[in-house]
Amino acid sequence: MQRLLFLIFIFLVQNCLFAQNNLFRDTSLQVLENNIEFKHAWAGGLNAAQFNEIDLDLDGVKDLLIFDRSGNKLIPFLKKNNSFIYAPSFKNKLPKLKDWVILADYDCDGKNDIFSYSTSGISIYKNTSASSLDFTLVTPLVFSQYPVGSVNIFVSPVDIPAISDIDGDGDLDILTFKITGGFIEFHKNMSIELTGSCDTVAFQLESGCWGNFYEGLNNYTLNCQNCQCPPIIGNSSFKQKHAGSTLLCLDIDNDNDKDIVLGDVSFNNLNLLVNGGDSLNANMISIDSLFPSNNNNTLAASMDIFPAAFYLDVSHDGIKDLIVTSNSENNSENFESSWFYTNNGTNTNPDFNYIQKNFLQEDMIDLGAGSYPIFFDHNNDGLEDLIVGNYGYHQSGGNPSSKLALFTNTGTSRKAKLCFRK
Repeated sequence: MQRLLFLIFIFLVQNCLFAQNNLFRDTSLQVLENNIEFKHAWAGGLNAAQFNEIDLDLDGVKDLLIFDRSGNKLIPFLKKNNSFIYAPSFKNKLPKLKDWVILADYDCDGKNDIFSYSTSGISIYKNTSASSLDFTLVTPLVFSQYPVGSVNIFVSPVDIPAISDIDGDGDLDILTFKITGGFIEFHKNMSIELTGSCDTVAFQLESGCWGNFYEGLNNYTLNCQNCQCPPIIGNSSFKQKHAGSTLLCLDIDNDNDKDIVLGDVSFNNLNLLVNGGDSLNANMISIDSLFPSNNNNTLAASMDIFPAAFYLDVSHDGIKDLIVTSNSENNSENFESSWFYTNNGTNTNPDFNYIQKNFLQEDMIDLGAGSYPIFFDHNNDGLEDLIVGNYGYHQSGGNPSSKLALFTNTGTSRKAKLCFRK
């Protein structure tokens, strides 16, 4: 899809007729289907999208930055007048990132920094923006103090860890699955304890089984005190190699501790694990396998494969909403892999209500995997049209469906206007 958009831009800007040296991206070119314009036509579609907030243009308003694991692609949107506007120029102001991206303010300066995957671990980029967006690498690997010494915190490239203030002391802690899977490690941020401020990268393994639960291949065992789970010991699912999980921390019941929403590569649903302990001693006591349906009587999340959840304000009301996507790099649904639940409650006592399955996707061109364009004047009107073939659109449980798409140019020789015909 990325190659397709690049070729289309070259054609539409230069009209494919003259050799010129200077190219530029023009996202104002209109694309319509049934006389309805695609608002974000050139954003490239979403496959395995990860949603984050950050102030891109430094106007004091949190904008939207999407990272798509499929292709390691950054998709920036400015928030203007309660709407999102695709803003590709900000891509060049961001570092090269891969596999997973979490934006959070690690140094408590009010600007979201970047946490991302790096060699079986975590890298941190500090937001050093002054007059324009800018980042500086703080560390290529985050280390933590284990009983055996200082070791980099392991995160699988197919996972998404949780980066949140777990213990309520003001700095950001890290939750990630053990390298062997099953149990979650809690790495406590020691910055406040050591320096009295947030701007130091210093972690300590606080617990090897945070929440006292174990994730099996398709089930959970609670009450694993001291990392021991008698009911599951000897079971074939115990101590299996970790395959892939996504973590989101939030306070679902306004009791000042972190509950967790967990997605897994072997599930199509999200599981809410409710913390019956406190901010210092987490203890998961119940599991909602139909989250967020059972929690607040709405549609349960159900991805075709490997769901992930993100908590941020996309409804422009200052209250964080829920976005559910697929974390599958190569096998996600093309048109309905961005589920939007608005929050009618508060950030610490949310009330999620399903809105749509194609948030932002409905306004993007997505022509499936392996898309290749050819330009020709199919109706002999003197204007170059566009036909696009592909390897195929995603089919649940089956082979991709290959199709052709036709875009008729209804503009002029100097300014194209494309009308989509399936």
